[in-house]
Amino acid sequence: MMFQIQSVLSAFLVSLLFNSFFDTSVAYYFPSFSCNGLNISYPFWSLDNYNSSYPQYGGYPGLGIHCSQSTNATLYLSNNTFFVKSINYTNHSLTVMDRDITDNLACPRARHNLSLDHLPLEYSKLDMHYTFYYNCTSPLPSSIPVDCLTSGEKKSYYYIGHNKPKDLNWYGICEDKVVTTELDEGSTRGLATALDQGFILDYSEPNCVKCEATNGLCLYNNSTNKFWCHCKEGSTKFDHCTSKGRIIPVKLSIGTKLIFILNSIIRGRNCNSCYVLLDMLLPI
Repeated sequence: MMFQIQSVLSAFLVSLLFNSFFDTSVAYYFPSFSCNGLNISYPFWSLDNYNSSYPQYGGYPGLGIHCSQSTNATLYLSNNTFFVKSINYTNHSLTVMDRDITDNLACPRARHNLSLDHLPLEYSKLDMHYTFYYNCTSPLPSSIPVDCLTSGEKKSYYYIGHNKPKDLNWYGICEDKVVTTELDEGSTRGLATALDQGFILDYSEPNCVKCEATNGLCLYNNSTNKFWCHCKEGSTKFDHCTSKGRIIPVKLSIGTKLIFILNSIIRGRNCNSCYVLLDMLLPI
């Protein structure tokens, strides 16, 4: 009779353990939210909820989204601000727009270059590069003038795609050079329209390929620079969900810890179970 009671109670506690562990970990690490009508979910994450004391989150590094009621969803790339216009989760792409462009859409000016180094992003095949030269004292060959940026005798020019002369020498003629990216289709509609449309970035993370191929979701720890794979059954493994290697548990709720302890006591486990419990409580 005692054995049956222990078995039933053990099964009940294990069930509670699994459900609490899975629900808590998924809700904690992979929350979806809406930002001014834009659905934000994995592999993007809320920058506003980032906890520097426990710097682990579900998603790709660098894809934290800031959201406020007064602005669009905001993504910070290379210390510059971009508005997220749309996200295509099927094609793994997003359309962004340089925040600086919105200051004056009638006469937009690109103010900085964008580097995607060390980010899980790359330019789309639908994009086109624009090269701007500002405050030039002499005209540039085969360039397109930006009349609204004329300042006294200084004028600004730009090139679309690879139309820039290979031997172009702008040093000493222009004050600044900026390369920006816009949609290719906007190049025939005028500069203001092209810059207002923004451009597309494709997202992918090589460290998450195996994990996602086995229906897992990527976790990233910002303090250790390590990736983990969160699986459907609630466990977290090194790189993919079919691995038979050591399972690394994610953060458990206090209730879940108590359930495990109580279950260990009822089953009369020896002190070896303490090592299992200690392993479960260690942070990743």
